[in-house]
Amino acid sequence: NSGTIRSVDDNLAGIYVEDVANATIINSGTIQGHGTRRAINIQDHGTETGTTIKLSGAPIFTNGIELGKTVTNIVLQSDITANVTVNIYNYDSDLTITNQMASNDTYSITEEDLDSDGESDDGILTILLGEDLGVTQTNQKYRAENVLTKLRGLFSASHYVGGKWPDYCTTVDSEKADSELDEVCNQRFAKVFHSYQTRDGIYDGTISGAVGVLSPINWKGFPITSNIFVGYADQKGDFNNGEYLGGDNYVLGFKNIYERKGFRASFTPIIGINDLGVTDYDTDESQNISTDFLSEFAAVNGKIKKKVITGENRSLSISVEGTYGVQKFPKYISKFTNGDLTVDESIEQLLSGGFEVSYIENLPGNFVIKPYFGVNLNRNLNDQIKITSDSNNTNVTNSGQETWSGYYAGVNFTKEVKGTDFDLDLMYGNEDGLINQIAAISLTKSFGKAKTVAFKKQPDFPKVDESLTTQDYEKDIIELKKLRNLNKKLKAENTALKAQNEKMKLFAEKTLQQNKAKEKLVVELLKENEKLKLHNQIFKNRILENENAQLKQSIEHDSNKPKDKFALIVFLIIYILTVLGLTSFVASIYNRIRFRMATN
Repeated sequence: NSGTIRSVDDNLAGIYVEDVANATIINSGTIQGHGTRRAINIQDHGTETGTTIKLSGAPIFTNGIELGKTVTNIVLQSDITANVTVNIYNYDSDLTITNQMASNDTYSITEEDLDSDGESDDGILTILLGEDLGVTQTNQKYRAENVLTKLRGLFSASHYVGGKWPDYCTTVDSEKADSELDEVCNQRFAKVFHSYQTRDGIYDGTISGAVGVLSPINWKGFPITSNIFVGYADQKGDFNNGEYLGGDNYVLGFKNIYERKGFRASFTPIIGINDLGVTDYDTDESQNISTDFLSEFAAVNGKIKKKVITGENRSLSISVEGTYGVQKFPKYISKFTNGDLTVDESIEQLLSGGFEVSYIENLPGNFVIKPYFGVNLNRNLNDQIKITSDSNNTNVTNSGQETWSGYYAGVNFTKEVKGTDFDLDLMYGNEDGLINQIAAISLTKSFGKAKTVAFKKQPDFPKVDESLTTQDYEKDIIELKKLRNLNKKLKAENTALKAQNEKMKLFAEKTLQQNKAKEKLVVELLKENEKLKLHNQIFKNRILENENAQLKQSIEHDSNKPKDKFALIVFLIIYILTVLGLTSFVASIYNRIRFRMATN
């Protein structure tokens, strides 16, 4: 019965069962007797009826149920939708109650005298339904999208391998670069990044982290550069309905870049561990349950880019990118007051592809601007996440659909200040009505240089003859001795080289000390030379001072003796006259002698 059954006769119940075996009454509506008669009246006059009464929906029994001491089974079915209160008359130990309701639904029956016949063989059957578990599984629904957001952030940071300018770094030797922009800038670097995502009416999320790249490896003879990098990202997703999904992510990656004539291809696998936190929320009880567990993830990213130089300090890039990611979520149970929420183990698999066009221009003042536009297509490779809410299956599909697509556009600003790059990336995207807004700020610091690795030929060691099916014991011993001798020889050579290196080190230290001593001696000689020049100049000054003093004294002495000057003048006059007289006398004698000789 799902409607209404009632008696029109004052002497009859709504349903009367007498001496009927195995009768079944299913009621989800209303059964009522006329006047004071029972809704159901069961009588047995020697034959066990074995009647079954099944309660479903929102059943109503007007005036109660008369069992008449019969063997009866009342079944409380799982589809009861309302609280039920019904009077049971004349029941005994032959009454059984089968409960098929949910674990948080309860029932009880009293023992009392309701018909005033002096016996406590009546009772009130009460059924109380527990509150339904009002949990919406939004965080499970958007698992794939959150995983993809995390992977995009990490791969975007790792693509900045150059640590200098975006898209301006190259694996080509600097002497062969076509433009000054294509400088070799593969170095060790650390990058800090932050971005913000919002899904209107669903959740707000952030992802912050850092990526550190070790010294790049340039493979000699090949236009390939490899980078080992480690990363950390803290992802948070606060849902509007009170749920939460996020945690710490630790990443190890290996990036490989191939470049030739403006064509660049990269292949980057990563593995990581996610210290994940999940909060489920029961809207009926305003109760949240948080669960923490470790989750592993891995992904691989491939990117192909073609760069076209359009002018000095300007270029255009066209790129195609694909990402495959997988993350394992373990099974967990959230125990609420109204019941349990069980989320089974799942391995989230997703595939994403995109196409992007960007324009790059280097402006004065070490400033770079990069506007870009792209489209993407994402596919969730899992059908459903199995969820049991209060014994009911409430499975969900990631992101609400199997495939979703969208577009994005943005602009990147880069400024270099003393070897450090400051980046601001503003992006807006729409993926099937889900708005993705990113305002990412990053700081990149480069340091160190790249390493070059060449493939070296291994030394030739004695080879064992593998053509023989059986080994000769003596031959093995001989080969073993040869190997030991070769090992000893190499060890001796290594020891000699080590000793020679030590001697060279001592010689270099001694030479350095001698050079320092020579430098010190030259400085001392220069100081002594300057001292001698100073002493010589002082000595000359003293001599001139003495001569000036003596001359001054002589002049003063002569000025004090005028009489001596007069005597000197008289002496000179007498001396001159005497000389003249003697000269005249000698001349007269000489003339006389000549005259006599001439006359003879």
